[in-house]
Amino acid sequence: MRSLVPVLRQLLLLDTDRAGTVYFAAQVQHPVAAPVVTLSCLDGTTGAVVGGAVLHTNALPEESFRDFAVLDDGGVVYALRSPTGMTYQRYDCR
Repeated sequence: MRSLVPVLRQLLLLDTDRAGTVYFAAQVQHPVAAPVVTLSCLDGTTGAVVGGAVLHTNALPEESFRDFAVLDDGGVVYALRSPTGMTYQRYDCR
């Protein structure tokens, strides 16, 4: 019988901003859907989830040094590569 549990494929980000918010992103493969990137934002003191997002995975195999950057004042910038070029998307967790 095939498992329906999502599988963590790759850790993409583990960082904090100046206020202590913890940012965690991972590529997740679901058994019946395309892979996605999950971004979770945690309170640095309590560990409580304060936000998050489900993002598209990069469509091209090229590697970059860093797909994510945590901003000092909070939020994340994600470099999304696709056949039409690269775009930068900002996500704020609060």
